[in-house]
Amino acid sequence: MALAILNLDQEFEDGEEIEILPPVTKEFVPGIAPFPERLRAPKCKKERKSSEEVDILKLLADTEVTLDIGTLLKCSPAYKKQFYNEYIKKPRKARDKKSQDKDVQGMIQNITTQIDSNALAVTVEIKGYAVPGAQLDSGAVVNLMIEYMMKALGLNHMEENPMSLRMADQTQVKPAGLLKNVSTVVGGLEFKLDYLIVRPRTSEATFSILLGRPWLVQAECVHVGAHDLSQLDRRLIEYNFKCLQT
Repeated sequence: MALAILNLDQEFEDGEEIEILPPVTKEFVPGIAPFPERLRAPKCKKERKSSEEVDILKLLADTEVTLDIGTLLKCSPAYKKQFYNEYIKKPRKARDKKSQDKDVQGMIQNITTQIDSNALAVTVEIKGYAVPGAQLDSGAVVNLMIEYMMKALGLNHMEENPMSLRMADQTQVKPAGLLKNVSTVVGGLEFKLDYLIVRPRTSEATFSILLGRPWLVQAECVHVGAHDLSQLDRRLIEYNFKCLQT
């Protein structure tokens, strides 16, 4: 202690100032523990019962519910609509299904038979060869020729064509190519026609050459053309072949 006092006196004598720091104090905050998480009581985890242990049928076995129809209709709009349609609304009379099926089947057979039997055909001449049985179809938007007939006639200037055709049975057929400006003689008159070449799926083709609306319009063969929708068993189409007479 004596040495410390002498050192202080010596420092004062030299004229140096001594800075005295204030004492370090820590404020005391009441009510807050230093480790509050240790004072919390641990929560007990509840054990959930599995759904297999609970039997809903046993719980509802002794439960009785009294519910009238009016309350049920208010709570369930779907049941209300069903109740109205079945018990309040007048039911429609059921039609005779057997007689209707017979009429429809007979109508379809009549249409199919008439279309197949009334297919008009003419004889055409291409490159000096006569091709009989070329069909006329006012519903076809293009002229068609099968690939076998093209090879038999010696036509080889076929071009590519990206279009596809929808046949009468609603199947999609992609043509093999396109023949342009084929000299076709019908009834002594020469026409320059374009043919789409198709490959039939079966060996028995229904036609070798089909002349559609492009040729019929060019030759002015369609005099009156109409379809009677009220009578499905008739097709009102009249052809004028006076222009083909030599």
